[in-house]
Amino acid sequence: MIARYTGADGVPATALDLVKVSHTIECDGNRLPVLDQLDLRIEPGELVALLGPRGCGKSTLLRLVAGREPPSSGTIILDGEPCAAAPHLVLSRDPALSASKTVHAQVTAARNNRRGPEDATPNADEALRLLGLNRFAGAFPRELTAATAQRVSLATALVNDPRLLLLDDPFGRLDPITRTAIQSDFLSLWQRRGFTALFATSDVDEALSVASRVIVLGARAARIAQNLTLDCEFPRRSGDPDLAGTRRLLLQSLDGVGTGPSARALATRRAEPFARVDNLTPMIWHGERLAQRCAAALA
Repeated sequence: MIARYTGADGVPATALDLVKVSHTIECDGNRLPVLDQLDLRIEPGELVALLGPRGCGKSTLLRLVAGREPPSSGTIILDGEPCAAAPHLVLSRDPALSASKTVHAQVTAARNNRRGPEDATPNADEALRLLGLNRFAGAFPRELTAATAQRVSLATALVNDPRLLLLDDPFGRLDPITRTAIQSDFLSLWQRRGFTALFATSDVDEALSVASRVIVLGARAARIAQNLTLDCEFPRRSGDPDLAGTRRLLLQSLDGVGTGPSARALATRRAEPFARVDNLTPMIWHGERLAQRCAAALA
């Protein structure tokens, strides 16, 4: 069973516990419930996919774990200690890069912001090397493709030797072929570094490709509808017959919590040909058939 990794050159990973976590938000003067009584244990070194339709509360849960706001009720525990304001970075689909800084400067600044005024150059150099970004060290965001910009964003987290990495649909803007490549890079980093990761996605195939466990969230107020450990070896392909039954089970879980049409929509892919700093108009790739054609071409 491939449940978790402890990387040979990584740091000790973090254990994460959610205990009766609920959350509500203010909406037009009313309290809107988003999360309802979530109980979850994530072991050190697990890569857990948080799967559900858009708007079900995945991003909210990541913000709570990151310490950006407290839950309305319940407790978030990291390594046995209640989490009040953990300084964890959430990586999203839109890389948070400064238009005026080079790639190397972005990564160096990320280290300095977390670790103080030390020489961050060796750490930045290593993070760029691990992600194959050395030749882009002097480039600016406007000169990068979307995939390269997302790798730079990942480097800004990796430079701080994360014990817990939170990812909010980080590859959602990429075309299917590029998305598959960067997923593979991310898995290699996870296997090598050994950090714990909570990866929010609205794509069933992505969850099956990258996760050691999949947590399905239902519609608001979200509860855990499915908690499924995947024991398939990496790397995985979307057309793998061993995963077909698991895929059907996940889609049935999503349908069972009132997301029938949305469950089919979870297979769509979004593509962005170039990185952006300001406004973005993404193209929509109707992805299941396209992904199948791409997988066949790569086989």
